[in-house]
Amino acid sequence: MEQFLLLIYEIGLSVLLLLLGPFLLLNRKARAGLSQKLGFIESGLAMRLGKLNRPTWFHAVSVGEFNAAWPFIQAYQKRFPDKDIVISTTTATGQALAKERAGRMATIIYFPFDLPWIVSKWLDLIDPELVCIMETELWPSFMEACRRRNLSVVMLNGRLSPRSFQRHKLIEPLSAPMLRKFALIGAQTQAEAKRYRTIGGDYLPVAVFGNLKYDGLAILDSIQVANLASELNISNGDLVLVAGSTHDGEESLALDVLDKFRQAPENRAKPLKLIIAPRHPERFELVADLIGKRGYSVKRHSLGQAFKDRSDVFLLDTIGSLSKFYAVASVAFVGGTLARVGGHNLVEPYAYSVPVVCGPSLYKTRDIANTLMESNALRIGRNRLEVEQLLLSLLTQKDLQEAIGRCGRAWLQDNQGATERALQSIEPLVEARKQTASTKRKAEKTTV
Repeated sequence: MEQFLLLIYEIGLSVLLLLLGPFLLLNRKARAGLSQKLGFIESGLAMRLGKLNRPTWFHAVSVGEFNAAWPFIQAYQKRFPDKDIVISTTTATGQALAKERAGRMATIIYFPFDLPWIVSKWLDLIDPELVCIMETELWPSFMEACRRRNLSVVMLNGRLSPRSFQRHKLIEPLSAPMLRKFALIGAQTQAEAKRYRTIGGDYLPVAVFGNLKYDGLAILDSIQVANLASELNISNGDLVLVAGSTHDGEESLALDVLDKFRQAPENRAKPLKLIIAPRHPERFELVADLIGKRGYSVKRHSLGQAFKDRSDVFLLDTIGSLSKFYAVASVAFVGGTLARVGGHNLVEPYAYSVPVVCGPSLYKTRDIANTLMESNALRIGRNRLEVEQLLLSLLTQKDLQEAIGRCGRAWLQDNQGATERALQSIEPLVEARKQTASTKRKAEKTTV
């Protein structure tokens, strides 16, 4: 049954790619890395990959997944300094960040489309010793190709939201065998581990490591925070609202909060500065236009600009910089929660004891949101108006800001350590592969 369903899946995906061909060619965002995704590998890249010695292949879809994987990749290289590393992404933004951060220590590629002849070409060329997949990347053909090669595949930061769980239940005859091909599934929470086992069976190799993103939160020291504030022209007495990972409609929410705060007579002497960080780079110009139309002057991070007067709004129009900007925040709004996206990283601001407000769309991050609420570290608005009110309330109550921020910081400290737990669990797989390779080499020498 599994092989029949796999064949149907591969035929369906092939037809879909043919139908989407014009879009993939004409759309700049979709076109990124298209030749590699289709299995056309440049000669220079092929030569570099061919020289690697049984590398470890890490796959992270985009910026968020790479940011979660990066501290682990660094720790992995430190633990196994002789291991070559390949990192793949799916999006252009993830590719750019991977090259910027890891270009000197790893070979960076685009992850192939999940068709057997494409996947096999990449696996034959890279010949990895171990594959580590981040979060939710489940690809049936890729997993089957790895199984046929007796290749260990590990899932790191495994996330299976209630909505994703229901989707996988619908295709359980395909999902369950695919999950059972993993050598190890490192889940973020006990709830997610239970969902994986419900689909894949009680004997599924699942362990709860926690969330790698918590270990990867860049902590600026007090001097670095002061330098960043000085660069932005933020004074000690300033209030700062950071609207992070925003989508359509959420930037206007932040601007509404800025307007309403300044219109209140009791706040006229209180300076409030707004930093907006759109989730997707292709929206930078749209957001800049919106800020201008609302009567504000845009200051851009990409141009090295800073706040000058009350009419300024700061646009964080660079990739991978958001986490450190929470260091100068008084209050944070995390986007993808009013827009029906399901939520983004709710935890980053707590690295700096910054209280977080979000909207009700949390289907991707529901488990984390629930635990944060239980710890009195998160405020969730049921609608746009309630989110505005929560933000305004926190901006005007310093004691409440600090109390919620402390709760969030304490929760974060209690939940760090996933990187070391994951390394300890993966180490036996790496050592087993070493012994297998050594035995194979000895057998080959004996035969000769």
